[in-house]
Amino acid sequence: MASAPTQSLDFSLPISSLLAAGTAAAHEKAEKSEGAAYLIRGELAKEEYVRFLMMLWQVYEQVT
Repeated sequence: MASAPTQSLDFSLPISSLLAAGTAAAHEKAEKSEGAAYLIRGELAKEEYVRFLMMLWQVYEQVT
């Protein structure tokens, strides 16, 4: 996954805007993944859902 060069980033923007711009391509790819489709259809196994929530918790723990 390529990242934007730091010279093109406007560091006066809020961190939430920088994160949104920097992760947009990864989010779009994840939204179209097989795992996301299982989640949306309610077909994700309980163990996989718990694993997914644990990963999200780790991410949000770092940004809050």
